[in-house]
Amino acid sequence: MKRKACVLATAAVVVTLAAGGALVTSGARHQAVAAERQPVNSASVERRTLSAMVSEAGILTYRARPDGSPYSVINQAQGTYTELPAPGQMISQGRVLYRVNDSPVVLLRGSTPAYRTLSAGASGHDVAELNADLVALGYATWAQLNPTSASFGSTTTTAVEKLQAAVGATQTGTLTLGQAVFEPTAVRVTTVIPQPG
Repeated sequence: MKRKACVLATAAVVVTLAAGGALVTSGARHQAVAAERQPVNSASVERRTLSAMVSEAGILTYRARPDGSPYSVINQAQGTYTELPAPGQMISQGRVLYRVNDSPVVLLRGSTPAYRTLSAGASGHDVAELNADLVALGYATWAQLNPTSASFGSTTTTAVEKLQAAVGATQTGTLTLGQAVFEPTAVRVTTVIPQPG
């Protein structure tokens, strides 16, 4: 009897396993069939260059006045042009803009145009711009020369001599009319009207 119970129990386990296997197999088969029935989205791959473009109307220029007009350089030096910049050339603060009688004319930053010789004892807004340039260019420190000072003193004289030495001018400590041009920013030369000689 014991043996019969053991055979029946074994048969019950085998039948249970077979039924479970059939369920697992039929479930997997059902999922596979369902997956086969779903449509597959696909597309062929093409190699292309992607680009985007926006067209805008306007005028493209370099920095200029708020109304769009370019800055103009007015020469105050007396003599003959011996060196001129080339169109497209960028000239920054403290650099030689052109030469007259082989003497350099330096570009300095400021909104007041040069209208007089600047020397010891002078004062005014143009002197304050000169002092600010001399400090910005490193010819004097802020501790030596207040860049907002409107007075041309001994420190300004020494700093002007250093500027003159750096650009190859005679060191006088005086900025004669025509030795510098003041513009609000660096300039990009677009047109050169005068001719050398």
